[in-house]
Amino acid sequence: MSSIRNWSSRSARVRTASLALVLAAAGAAAAIELQSVPAARSAQGLGAEPDEIFIPGNEIPESTFFGETISRSGNTLLVGLPGYKDQTGRVAVFTRNKPTGEWKRDGSIDSPSGQPQEAFGFSVAFEDNVAVSLAADALFVFRHKHSGFALTQTLSSTASHRFDRVTLWHKWAFVSGVENGQNVIHVFKVLPAGFLVPVQKLHSDGSPDDGFGTALAVSNGTLVVGAPGDDETRGAAYIFELRAGHGPRRWVRSQKIVVPGGASLDSFGTAVAVGNGVLAIGAPGEFVAEDPDCGFGVYFGATYVLRRAGGEWTQQQKLMAPRCQSGFGALVAVGGEWLIGAAPSSFPEQGGQPVVYQKNANGAYAPLARVENSAEEIFDVLYLSGQTLYVGRPFERGDFAVGAVNIFDLDNLTFLPAQ
Repeated sequence: MSSIRNWSSRSARVRTASLALVLAAAGAAAAIELQSVPAARSAQGLGAEPDEIFIPGNEIPESTFFGETISRSGNTLLVGLPGYKDQTGRVAVFTRNKPTGEWKRDGSIDSPSGQPQEAFGFSVAFEDNVAVSLAADALFVFRHKHSGFALTQTLSSTASHRFDRVTLWHKWAFVSGVENGQNVIHVFKVLPAGFLVPVQKLHSDGSPDDGFGTALAVSNGTLVVGAPGDDETRGAAYIFELRAGHGPRRWVRSQKIVVPGGASLDSFGTAVAVGNGVLAIGAPGEFVAEDPDCGFGVYFGATYVLRRAGGEWTQQQKLMAPRCQSGFGALVAVGGEWLIGAAPSSFPEQGGQPVVYQKNANGAYAPLARVENSAEEIFDVLYLSGQTLYVGRPFERGDFAVGAVNIFDLDNLTFLPAQ
């Protein structure tokens, strides 16, 4: 099945490779001092049945990977199906009914090229009526109108230039990729008519294999770029700030964040999230503890929580992997009073349940609940919009990787008894 997902962004490839290497080196890993608040083993589970959206039977040729990517703007939700029809790909459109809060299917955005193996929709971003969807060979821009989504622009990739991941923020578009063997972030201005105008390119100071651009997050004029392969997979995260000068506003690198004393294979920067003055960075390979009761005999992974102080982002807290979960921090989301961290459950044997943390009166995050899932309910995507958590399960619904998306309202949680 993994061979079907050739489109997957570098984050998945780096994560899988890093965690496999961690397992090989687990016996030699040095223990670190556990800091701050660990993820409580007795965290309660979400008791309420989540809303669930999925694709109807007539769109199930198997291996559609519905839920591989999720993006919401207002009352419209886009969900990628990059495996649809021999990886031609599709993006499903859902509209929210305001009185009931229900999401209803409202059409699709189909691949403009219609070519198999392009995996249209493997990365999607949507904001202010402009949607950007990546395919293996191109970037497509659409304008949302009453009649649906209309194609406005196509940027083709080449043998020396590819696109990997996209995110949007306040009329800016950020697209990670590789250009002439170097990792790069393409920065565009987004015009109201639905056109991207190139403005600048951002680079790391690391090697070509540092994974710069594996993860992207942007909020309130701060762009965070993960580079989990930096410094022999110790990892790093780069901060760029939107600044005004004598000319047009530009994105300027302000900080490179690394973990002092970090170890090879930590893969710090595999996942990043930023919002409401909080920055979360995952290090899914960081060794936590040996435990003979765990499937691998060890477990590993951490999520670092940072806040800005004196013009720089500094560490405030470290959330450690729950017992016997490996790869914790490969998925992170943050916003408002909430932070969600997880090891992808598609990681064999020791994947885990997403842990929901809530900010307490002291400003620290404490574990509140876990998103329950069975072995068959594999998740690989976390997306937080306001108080709503979307959990993408691209492998769910049998052996055919049809996929589903579970939706949780974090402000109206009910709980199972603590275990």
